Amino acid sequence: MQKMIRRLWRTSRQVMISPKRFFASIKKEKGIRHSFTFLTALVLVTFVFLTYHYIEQLNNYLSIFDRWLNISLPVEIPLNVTNYALLYIIFCITFLLLTFVRYWLTHIWVRVFRGKHGYSETYKAMSYSNTPDYISVPFLVASAIILPFAIEKNSIALILLSVIFLVITLVLSIYQMYIKTLGLSHLQGISKAKAFISIYILGFATYAAAMIMLEALVIGIALAAMIIF
Repeated sequence: MQKMIRRLWRTSRQVMISPKRFFASIKKEKGIRHSFTFLTALVLVTFVFLTYHYIEQLNNYLSIFDRWLNISLPVEIPLNVTNYALLYIIFCITFLLLTFVRYWLTHIWVRVFRGKHGYSETYKAMSYSNTPDYISVPFLVASAIILPFAIEKNSIALILLSVIFLVITLVLSIYQMYIKTLGLSHLQGISKAKAFISIYILGFATYAAAMIMLEALVIGIALAAMIIF
């Protein structure tokens, strides 16, 4: 465990401080085993915080569906240890599986732009460059928790703290976009413009369309089951 934590810290620090040198150093890294292990470690740590945020979102969705469809649904998921642990596991597994889809769709556009290497290089670039986003998660969740309480109590200090956390999150997200573009460009031998388009325009649009169709299918199946049973 200590060895894994040290490696996680060392890799995260290298990605954040000297991304060019880091991506140059992993060109000889074969396959996706190391990058997948790194990504899994980040997900396991950050989803301790994100699970709370997603449970709040799920509760909001349940409330909306309950009012919209006028059917009997549980309008709130009880926040206890069992539910938290179960949803934590589900969210982690789902997210890790979706990364393969997200990165594969990005890789399709990398190939269109004549990327020089296989899927593993795209996966490495995308996985390691997510580091700033994961570092921003505690700030995002803290802001989401503090802001409603601060507004309710009319606390200027807490509102300011929440805004500071949001700014930190935004800065890290922008830096993540730079690192991801740099990493994909470096590992696939394409220009930064093509890397950016592959990730954030064509890749994102393709992934969003796929997720919308998947969500529509899942909701349709769920509603059909409710009507039938």
